[in-house]
Amino acid sequence: MVPGKQRAATRGADHGHAARLVRFTLLVVLGLTILWAWSWNRGALNFGIDLAIPLRAADRVVAGVSPYQASDFASAASLHPYLYPPPAALLLVPATSVPRLALEVAWAALLLAAALAALRVLDVPVIAWPFVLAWPPFLEPLMAGNVQILLFAAFVALFYQWPRRPRDLHDCAAPPWRAGLLAIAIPALKIGQPHAWLYLLGRRPTAALVGLLAIVAIALVTFPVVGASMWTGWFDQAHRAADPSWMLGGFALARLAPPVGLVVMLLSGAGALLYRGRHAGAVVGALTVIGAPSLYLSGTLMLVPALLLVRREVALVSAILIATSTYAGAWAGILLAGGALAGSYWWPEWLETNAALDEPQAPEN
Repeated sequence: MVPGKQRAATRGADHGHAARLVRFTLLVVLGLTILWAWSWNRGALNFGIDLAIPLRAADRVVAGVSPYQASDFASAASLHPYLYPPPAALLLVPATSVPRLALEVAWAALLLAAALAALRVLDVPVIAWPFVLAWPPFLEPLMAGNVQILLFAAFVALFYQWPRRPRDLHDCAAPPWRAGLLAIAIPALKIGQPHAWLYLLGRRPTAALVGLLAIVAIALVTFPVVGASMWTGWFDQAHRAADPSWMLGGFALARLAPPVGLVVMLLSGAGALLYRGRHAGAVVGALTVIGAPSLYLSGTLMLVPALLLVRREVALVSAILIATSTYAGAWAGILLAGGALAGSYWWPEWLETNAALDEPQAPEN
């Protein structure tokens, strides 16, 4: 080897060693941050509490009482208010006859299976699964029994196939009902997360409309039972939840900075509808988080595809900031990952090497 090439190889080896050292250090910091966050935020690990909310709603339906009670917004209320649409409460009525502990354990097992399935599709190494599941955006909804885990799994199944290869959602040979149902399931339960469905509407309108028709059919079939009063009660409940004075309303921009948040919310929806790039899963996931009108820590799961795409150092710093479980830390992490993703349009080196090489080879979504 000539001296010049030898020096270049040495510098490259030194750079690679330094990069690995930086990543290992950030990984250690992430682990310590997770431990620190759970040391003061143990109250978030209340097993099954987010399952208890819809089950209480179903109990109220059985008793002939509206599941949407203004009193649930009181600071002394034992559970958060029920905010899902009326058909969800009606469909849960059969579950009220099942022993609660058995139901909680079965639900937790289902959420864990969905989380692991999503991690496998995203090609996260199995050895990293325990570490990833301890990250607050994963562990909190897993323990609480929040449906956001299933919505995240639906999002991953919509945009990816193993091993983290983008699906061609424009492929007319694929059955429209699969993509349509996966996309509409997310806003059907969390109306503030329509971005995946909007993206599908812009790419394959037939599939998006199939999903929409399925939800409309469910609403029409259940309407004779729930009645107009329960639907108006849901609208009233959503209006109460949007009140900035409600202390448990999350940390969406629409709540923290209403004028700016409203503009960002509209722009994110338009961006999802119009996006035509190669990294749809990462971009639409980031838009779902940034433009959500209601955002909790579990909602940042939609940012995971973006974290797997950007440079690993950026992803780790973003994960550390989000793991602090603070509003400022979460938004700093979200904007860091989103900014790196946006910047990669001009500077592709901001993407992780493997991701930058692999994803463009897949059919354009």
